[in-house]
Amino acid sequence: MTEEVKFIHGNDRINQLAQRPDIADGVTRVRAEMAEADRTYAMGLAALRQAAELTQAELARRLGVTQAAISRIEQPHDLLLSTLNSYLGAIGGRASVIVTFADPSLPDSRETG
Repeated sequence: MTEEVKFIHGNDRINQLAQRPDIADGVTRVRAEMAEADRTYAMGLAALRQAAELTQAELARRLGVTQAAISRIEQPHDLLLSTLNSYLGAIGGRASVIVTFADPSLPDSRETG
C-alpha cells in the first residue's frame, strides 16, 4: 500500500516552521535575508541595464522580447540562468556561476573534473 504524499507550498511550509519555538528566530532571520537578497537582485539587474545606458524598451528590442518581459526579469523571483545570461549578453556581459561548499569534504569550486 502506498502512502499518500501531500504537496505543501513553500510559503506554507515556511509559515509552519515559523510557528516552532525552537527555530522561529532563525526562520525570521532567513526570511529577512531573502527579502534583502530579492531587493538587491532587482536593483542589480536594473542598475546593470542603466549602466549600459539602455532603457527597458531598447533592451527588449535587442532580446526580441517585450518591454514587459524585461520588467518581469528585473523583478525579484526565480530566474532561469539561461534568461539571465541572455539578458547580460544583450548589455555586453555574461553570467558566471561560482559554487562553494562549507563542508571541506565536498569538492571545492576551484577544482576541475
